[in-house]
Amino acid sequence: MKFSKDAEIIMISGGRGSGKTTRQIELIAVRDRVIVLDPTGSFTAKGYKHVRSLQAVYTEVKKGWKNGFKIVLATPSGEGACIELMQQLSRALFLIQTPYYQFKDKRKITLVLDEAHKFFPNRRLTPAEQEPLEDIIALGRHYGIEMIAATQRLAKMWTEYRGNASQSYFFMQGDHSDFGAVLATIGTAHKDALRSLKVHEYLYKGQGLSVTKGKNAAKF
Repeated sequence: MKFSKDAEIIMISGGRGSGKTTRQIELIAVRDRVIVLDPTGSFTAKGYKHVRSLQAVYTEVKKGWKNGFKIVLATPSGEGACIELMQQLSRALFLIQTPYYQFKDKRKITLVLDEAHKFFPNRRLTPAEQEPLEDIIALGRHYGIEMIAATQRLAKMWTEYRGNASQSYFFMQGDHSDFGAVLATIGTAHKDALRSLKVHEYLYKGQGLSVTKGKNAAKF
């Protein structure tokens, strides 16, 4: 069995109430194998099983392996604990998705990160912190591990993730440093377009330098 390994790395950023959560929900609505990491306890989309441990995540994945699973893991809110959890989960996902890597099973898993800057912080990381995070960014596509990361604070999001995103959605920003971080990605030529965005409107950047304007279809 041969297939294209096209798992995405997606970035969503915007201030509070900008529409980024709606975009996140729209993106995962068409995916049927989803794990959400939720440090704020605010993820309320219907049809998800809420759990409180990684072991419970693995149990639900096993139960839903044939027909799909939608899981929300309530995570610690501290940055250090979020990084450690991300490291543990990423190692497990590489094992779980070995059949994809070996071209034996083309089904992907989508990992959704709320408050994503807690899992991929934009600071100097120790080698022990950095290597597992680099691995899931660089190698996740080969194992069918998609990531959808949403944050209110793009400037606090690790540049390694930002720079490797295959799709980026930029909503209204709530802070000047985040506004600048967006322009560092899409270019200052889009400054006025970014400043004029209204709720649920976004600037979209795929692979390459092209930037287009879009709008959420739904309003949750």
